[in-house]
Parts: sequence; C-alpha cells; structure tokens
Amino acid sequence: MPFFAPQTQSETHALATFLRHQCAQLRTTAHQLSSDQARLTPSPSDLSIGGLLLHNAQVVHGWLTTAMRAPEPTPVEMYADISARLGLAEMFSGAEAPETMSLHEILEIYDRAVDFIYEAETSIDPDVGHPRPQ
Repeated sequence: MPFFAPQTQSETHALATFLRHQCAQLRTTAHQLSSDQARLTPSPSDLSIGGLLLHNAQVVHGWLTTAMRAPEPTPVEMYADISARLGLAEMFSGAEAPETMSLHEILEIYDRAVDFIYEAETSIDPDVGHPRPQ
C-alpha cells in the first residue's frame, strides 16, 4: 500500500504532516494482528509490535508536549503525568506490551497520540528553541 504525503502550507504543517505520515506507516505493522501476535518477539531482540506502538505513542506525545512548553523546559518528573494523559501508567521501551492490554487498546492509545499532532501543530513555534531535559 503506497503512502502519498499531502501538500502542506507551512513549515510547521509540513513537519506535522510528515510525523503523521510516519506514524501511519508504523500503525500498518499491526494490521490484522491479534493481541497475542502484537506481543510476540520473533527476532533476536525483545522488540514487539505492541511495545513499539506504545513507545512511539509516548515519544510523540511527550516530545510534542515538550515542544508546546518551549522555551520552558519539561522536568523529567512530568513525563509520568504526560503519559497518563494518553492512558499509560508506565514507560515503554519498545520491548514490552502488557499482557493485560489488547491490541485494540494499544491502537486506541496510539491513535490518541497521533490525534494530538493536530492539536500541537497550531501551538508549536519552530523558531523557538527546545531545551533538553537534564
């Protein structure tokens, strides 16, 4: 299935469109998988599709929240609350997908993070510096 990027109107819109495009491509890796299949780690690494989706949701949502706060830094202590806004109580490295969480639930969380791109797009100024956490 090909992915065609739509036209963009500004630099911020182009960046947000690219991010949504990449997130859509990652989401297709879970197409027609069962919850059990999404937790499998069929390669020598510990990575699973479900874990990668959860990790990517946290990274996208966390980075956008940080970018929206710029130039104010985002204390590391805030990341648990940022993840909680998505419905996640833990941090995910890409390896784990909780056995209690179905793929449907994982995709709902992932879609909330992707939808947040639309909200954040209008609030981020690409000319403002983004401080790194300590």
